[in-house]
Amino acid sequence: MPTRINAGIERVKLYMALTIGENSISPVSVMKHCIGIAICKVLYGASIADYFELRLFRKKHSERKTYLTEKHARQFNSLVNGPENVWKFHDKIYMYQVLNRFIKREQLFCPPHSYAEFESFIKRHGTVLYKKSKSYWGTSIELWSANATDIDKLYNRSLNEPAVLDELVIQHPDIARLNPDSVNTIRIYTLMIKDTCHFIAAEFHIGRSGQVIDNYMKGGLAAGIDLETGALMGAGFDLRGNTYAVHPDTGADIVGFTIPNWSEVLRFTEECARACPLAIVEWDLAVRENDCVLIEANPNVGNSEIQMGEFHGRKKQFEELEKLYRQSLS
Repeated sequence: MPTRINAGIERVKLYMALTIGENSISPVSVMKHCIGIAICKVLYGASIADYFELRLFRKKHSERKTYLTEKHARQFNSLVNGPENVWKFHDKIYMYQVLNRFIKREQLFCPPHSYAEFESFIKRHGTVLYKKSKSYWGTSIELWSANATDIDKLYNRSLNEPAVLDELVIQHPDIARLNPDSVNTIRIYTLMIKDTCHFIAAEFHIGRSGQVIDNYMKGGLAAGIDLETGALMGAGFDLRGNTYAVHPDTGADIVGFTIPNWSEVLRFTEECARACPLAIVEWDLAVRENDCVLIEANPNVGNSEIQMGEFHGRKKQFEELEKLYRQSLS
């Protein structure tokens, strides 16, 4: 029990550093937030992540009760997807195999079949993205380059654990202008109920200069997307709640930006949803100049991001979706 408590306190400190700042951490403030977390867990089913990412510590009861918290999101995911399917899709290799026709780029699953196969893949692409098969929050993603690193060393690393080597995506030039160092992705949430694809929400992820990852847990920015038009819903925001009308590194306008080829994005997403064995999915997509490609399909709907920034609490929306889903079973 003491070990579990200590681990929980360290997690609270980590989230305090990420969402409020290192200078916010003191024994008194940690204790204050631990009490707040316990209250929010009992009253709203909120997790530590909910408490900090949704900034529940700054909200009144009337606001807190409108949020879809992790407890209820997990229950919804389990209802519509089933726990067994969810765990399968957490494995990137399995996910890419099931949805192979939407990848539209070359991949090599590690450990590779042979050194020759590995060497050929690396040399053919020069620089590739390395992703551990089971990782979260954009962790364990690296750029591997044949020009900068010894191929033998990379090959030996590729033998250690399941992973994916991914051909780099060349994104749409309008999107690249926001931040050319990362592939800036669109996340769309869909729910299939029988033959109808319900679009729940969409958001845009934008990386920071010098970073390969656009994930907001790794310092990136996010912005809500209007599902009808593809226009961003106001400013970008980061994990600390800061807002940005323009990109802080490149100076590119965030406010007023519209995702190019939006109708194609929606068409492609629905095609993915209809081919997927899961009912509810977070789709991470990249827009190229003439088409879209699937980056990842996430089996659990992360409830925090679609309730931050210009978004609001979605508990009522998910209650209505659950009602529709249960009606479809009868």
